[in-house]
Amino acid sequence: MNDYSTTLETQLNTMRTQISSSLEKARDQRDTLKRTNSRYITSNIILSALATLLAGMAGMIGNAQKRIYSELIFDH
Repeated sequence: MNDYSTTLETQLNTMRTQISSSLEKARDQRDTLKRTNSRYITSNIILSALATLLAGMAGMIGNAQKRIYSELIFDH
């Protein structure tokens, strides 16, 4: 009976070690994913702002060109 309880205790300790190791690995992966997600969110905000700025500038340039073109055509 003593050998059985020793074997059972060894198996339980092995299982605890595996669970603890898996938990630590999962926590590390979670932390990595959080950092990656934060980077993606920051990049998304910056790129959205740049796209808006670019679209606004393109609109302003387009309107300025239309205005110059119409002044050239209708003034002469």
